[in-house]
Amino acid sequence: MNEKHTESQEFSYIVNIDNIANKGLRIKIKASSSDLKGLARRFNLLSLENFHINFHVKPVSGGNKISVTGDMTADVIQACIVNLSPVSSKINEELQLNFTTIDGNIANNKTDSNISLNDDDCDMIENNMLDLAEVAAQQLSLIIDPYPRSDNADLKVFADQISSGKKKIFTIDDKPNPFAVLSKLNKKS
Repeated sequence: MNEKHTESQEFSYIVNIDNIANKGLRIKIKASSSDLKGLARRFNLLSLENFHINFHVKPVSGGNKISVTGDMTADVIQACIVNLSPVSSKINEELQLNFTTIDGNIANNKTDSNISLNDDDCDMIENNMLDLAEVAAQQLSLIIDPYPRSDNADLKVFADQISSGKKKIFTIDDKPNPFAVLSKLNKKS
C-alpha cells in the first residue's frame, strides 16, 4: 500500500517494501505545486519549477535489501552568491541507491540473485516503509549547486561598488555595543 503525504514532510510517497514483487515496482512521482513551494523553502531556493522522479524499486539478494534505481529531473532557480540575481539550472540525474531493513527481513524473502550488496553499502529502512519522495528530495539537495553564480556576477565590480559606497552589504543600526552598556553599569556601582 502506498501513501502520498505525511504531515512531517512537504513531499512524501511512502512504499511498503513488503508489497514489492520479485520483478520490482516502477514508480513515477511528480511534485505538485505545493510540494515544489515546500521544497524550494526547505532548500532555500528562489523557485523549484518542476521535479519528476522515475524509480524502479527491487528486492536484492539476502532477503533484506532493496535497490532503488532511476532518474530525476528538476528546474531550479537560486540566488547568485555574488549579486543575488536569479540563476536557473536544469538537473537531470541518474540515481542508484541501496537500502536494508533494520530487522533484516523482507516479507516472503523475495530476492534478485543477480545483485549482491553489503550492509555497509545500504541506508536503513525503518518499519519496512520507504519514502521515495524524501529519498529523491535528499538526493536533489546534494546535487543543487551550493554556490550558484550568474553569468554577469563579477566579484571585482561588486567589491568596487562596496568600497565606493554605492552598494552596502548590510546596515549597522545605531544600537549601542553590548559591552559599552555593561561598562556603564560597572561605572554606576
